[in-house]
Amino acid sequence: MTVDLTGTADQVPDRPINMPFVGTVDIAVWLTIRSVLLDTAVHGHIPVNDGLCRPIKIIAPGGCLANPIFPAPTIARFCPGNQLADTVMKALGQAVPAQVSAGIGNLRVIAFSGLNGDDYWVQWKSVKAVMAVGRAWMGWMLSTPCMPIPATTR
Repeated sequence: MTVDLTGTADQVPDRPINMPFVGTVDIAVWLTIRSVLLDTAVHGHIPVNDGLCRPIKIIAPGGCLANPIFPAPTIARFCPGNQLADTVMKALGQAVPAQVSAGIGNLRVIAFSGLNGDDYWVQWKSVKAVMAVGRAWMGWMLSTPCMPIPATTR
């Protein structure tokens, strides 16, 4: 299977929404394909390893949001990574509509940063509410809404 991201918008220099290919784009694609085509309830436990990922080819031209070239801000990469997962799910839905959900949606984060003397600090809060929408999960709440997860880095 080939996932071709040619045509993805160019990377941006002023917002941390660029997605590193390794660890964001590849994971979003692999796990979405696995969740749609290899449902654990149907197929049992299938480990996520090279044998699962090897048949999937991902094309992402250098310099786009899905494969930025250094330097490119990437701190909030999971937000567009979730949108990529939704895009892959929508594409798979054309072939196997009964196996896809309505999508993941997108996380929102609030990040504050600054300097305190010579120390740099960051405060990060994720704001989330997830409602499963799909044939098997109609209306189930999957996470705590607006649960803050602080991460202070010095």
